[in-house]
Amino acid sequence: MRMKQSTLALAVCTFAFASVLSACASNEQPTITSSSSATSALDPCDQPAITTAVHDFYAATSATQSAGLDLQSVSSVECAGDWAVARIVVGDGQGHDLQDYEVAQRVDGAWVVADRMTVCGTWNPKRPSQIPDDAQIDARLYSSACTAA
Repeated sequence: MRMKQSTLALAVCTFAFASVLSACASNEQPTITSSSSATSALDPCDQPAITTAVHDFYAATSATQSAGLDLQSVSSVECAGDWAVARIVVGDGQGHDLQDYEVAQRVDGAWVVADRMTVCGTWNPKRPSQIPDDAQIDARLYSSACTAA
């Protein structure tokens, strides 16, 4: 029983930390400094382009640095229109890693990380699978971006 309680406590703490980290990180606006982004008319939605956007965002975000966490990897990317969802791993590089998701939006041809709390809209706990009217993200990515834990 003690093992189950500690496992549950660890899961709750991990989820809470991820939520706080996402909320803190989303308050800062990323700066696009990649020269390839500035010169291309429309960056493609692919693993390298989204990985660059996520790396740029984390490099400019003090919330992850103050928590001692760094972006470890971007393991997959899903795309639909001008939206992308990246599955990421953040951690300290010593086995204390956490899987999470970041949402990116193509703005003026370049990819930038978007605030999930904003683009997912107002979640209705009575209808958890229904896409909110105020959601901005492409409906095809709503489940991946907004309901994944």
